[in-house]
Amino acid sequence: MKNLAYYRFSCENAIFNFLKNKDKEIFFADLDRIEGLMKKEFDEVDDLDKCLCLRFGESNTIIYTLSEIKKDISIPTVNNYDFLIDQFIDVTKDFEPELQVYFA
Repeated sequence: MKNLAYYRFSCENAIFNFLKNKDKEIFFADLDRIEGLMKKEFDEVDDLDKCLCLRFGESNTIIYTLSEIKKDISIPTVNNYDFLIDQFIDVTKDFEPELQVYFA
């Protein structure tokens, strides 16, 4: 899996706007748009198995798929919601840990 650093700013911007505005529909639309660009770039438009994935730092072993992010953000009562929000804050606050973006 290769870190697609050139998508990092777009993903960080989507995360920052979500934290600021708390509008999950816009957040999901932004991530869907980024995933759509990836599918076109890698000529995988019809491949439903590949998706946008985010990892919050190289030492983090958890890689979130877009569907996992949507699920965890949509149901704020699950434990993963708080963990994910903490990861969002960390990655937008001082850009450490570095957000890593994958298409897998």
